[in-house]
Amino acid sequence: MSGPASTQEVWAELLIDALVASGVREVVLSPGSRSTPLVLALASRPDVALVEVIDERAAGFVALGIGRASGRPAALVCTSGSAPTHYFPALVEADAAGIPLVVVSTNRPFALQRGGESQTIDQTKLFGDRVRSFVDLGEPSAKAMDLRAMRRLVAQSVFATRYPLPGPAHLDVRFVKPLEPVTNPSEADVAHRAFATSLRSEGVPRFFEAEVRASADAIHALATRIACAERPIVVVGPRHAFAAPLTEALLAFARRTSIPVFVDPTSNARFGEGADAFFGCLDALYRSPTARESLAPDFVLQVGRSPVATGFAKLLADTDVELALVDEHAFLDPHSRARLVVRGAADDVLARVGSRLDAYHSRPKWFEPLRRIELGVRARLETLSRATDGALAEPDVVRTLLGQLPKDTRLGLGNSLSVRGVDSWVPPDSRAVFVDSQRGASGIDGLVAGFVGGALATRQPGALLLGDVSLAHDLGSLALLRRLETSAVVVVVDNGGGRIFEQLPIATTRPEAMPHFTTPTGIDFGAVATALGVSAARVTTAADLRRELSLAFASPHATLIHCIVSPHDMTTRNSALFHEVERIVAAEASA
Repeated sequence: MSGPASTQEVWAELLIDALVASGVREVVLSPGSRSTPLVLALASRPDVALVEVIDERAAGFVALGIGRASGRPAALVCTSGSAPTHYFPALVEADAAGIPLVVVSTNRPFALQRGGESQTIDQTKLFGDRVRSFVDLGEPSAKAMDLRAMRRLVAQSVFATRYPLPGPAHLDVRFVKPLEPVTNPSEADVAHRAFATSLRSEGVPRFFEAEVRASADAIHALATRIACAERPIVVVGPRHAFAAPLTEALLAFARRTSIPVFVDPTSNARFGEGADAFFGCLDALYRSPTARESLAPDFVLQVGRSPVATGFAKLLADTDVELALVDEHAFLDPHSRARLVVRGAADDVLARVGSRLDAYHSRPKWFEPLRRIELGVRARLETLSRATDGALAEPDVVRTLLGQLPKDTRLGLGNSLSVRGVDSWVPPDSRAVFVDSQRGASGIDGLVAGFVGGALATRQPGALLLGDVSLAHDLGSLALLRRLETSAVVVVVDNGGGRIFEQLPIATTRPEAMPHFTTPTGIDFGAVATALGVSAARVTTAADLRRELSLAFASPHATLIHCIVSPHDMTTRNSALFHEVERIVAAEASA
């Protein structure tokens, strides 16, 4: 029998091999002693991209960004004790958004549990129901059956991150001292390693997902209901960039049926060839009381999650519109309004439903007024978004950034005003842009780290648009930008705090309390970025922003652009936009 140190060393190597054989290509590693056997095993694997991140909280979001951009799970590896607890915010998002990710936490042996040992806590089911699978792999063993079982459990856990409902999984492994490698292996150690080599050649179990396809009854029910509707629309909510492309299927469906298709900025259908045929003014349109009264749909086919548009929520709250849901995995109905729920790939569902409606060229009387409103709104965006004196307006930051994105760029969108700014001020168009967003739990945490993870996974140029409070929440992750070897631009809109709260009732009912909600940061983000080794620029005019964006996208490294805007600019301009939409809608309704 091999010695304990050799047994542990081989165990760690076989565990890492099982991860790689199961599809893990990136490992995000945080420092610590208890994880030494895994770190040494990883160091000898040239087929693994190792990303060292000191802060486990940031590491969790880097792994989240890798999974969100690529669709494959990254592995997180850390030491014992409080270290893995810092992964929790990222796992909350991975759970809510369906992002594959696997945590490999290391632990102390059973003998040291519940006795006050340093860096020792109960890590059993540490993340509760947030993970799809938890496995305590126990302490390393030299037994053939135990080694085979460990590799099978690793493979099962990685598969659980993808099927049946994508999300995170957790493996906990207990290592004993000595943690360092064997320097003088015995004959038994050599024999054990030879057996491990033969075990590696056997591979690990290959798992295959079942095809999720909507039943014929579901297609019939959905097609029948659409055929009966006089004013149907399609609404496409947040979808990951790695999901099956949907734009072509949506375009084909719209051409067959003349049904208006509204695409959320995070749907990954808003930008791309042909996408300018879609509608983008869902929020502004149905914020209008006149539109909710005279131009409300009678049937909504929602693909994926609920859109960011507040106007859509108002529509559901104020009308009796019927709602049908299509999604491959989850049940996504926060308003409890759905009457039909279809499980299946959206492109397949749209194609099959559309084929049943070929002869039903619906309703130019319904499509044409909505299209006129959409085009009327688009015609006003340029004027409404810009300051006449050359100063930097917040909607202008959004539109300028989107207008200067290079082809095939990944765009990270922060929550709060950033994603809503794109929704309101940037209509669908034909540019090739891949959108990464954190719309599962919709938090503002870890946005920079997640952006870095996506850039590392894809090697594509990218831009991140976020607010000043969001950046303050993830300030330390600016240092991670130095790892990127392609154009990466972080655009932070500094409007003096969380101005989205100005759109809530608290702004008028308790205005004196607003500083407790907006929490202005007062941080010189450029100075922080420069201190961390990242290029930075501060802009206060529209011309400066255009110039700095051109320079940043031409650079092979990361750049932070700190945009200073008036605190109330977005609120004021949004009000002007919504007023203009109300005017356009009223004119259309009275025509």
